[in-house]
Amino acid sequence: MLIRFDDRAAIVTEAAHGFGRAIALSLAGLGARVIACDLLKAELNETARLATEQKTPIQVGVVDVCDRAAVHAMVAKTLEAGGRIDILVNDAGGLMGQVSHSTRCRPTTGAIFAANLEGAFYCS
Repeated sequence: MLIRFDDRAAIVTEAAHGFGRAIALSLAGLGARVIACDLLKAELNETARLATEQKTPIQVGVVDVCDRAAVHAMVAKTLEAGGRIDILVNDAGGLMGQVSHSTRCRPTTGAIFAANLEGAFYCS
């Protein structure tokens, strides 16, 4: 069975690498209009380049999911562009050592809490 996401809008957090990148590229390949966000601008641009290479361009934006106002601004911009959000992939977060390199949140266990819980909450 082939599932398509044509005419659907998807936001994917932490899309600059790893699972987030793979999910963003896959959703775009299946027809979704993807908004990929992360803090790592250079890697996020690589995600965009890969999407263009597979002829499924995506929109990218540097967004700190721990910053409630930044998340609200991303959502507002997404709604203005397409009128709706159908899919949310809350991939931002991680373990000690992972979070500190990809988020500006507090560089302690507070960063883990902020990225894994607050970030997911703000995006949802």
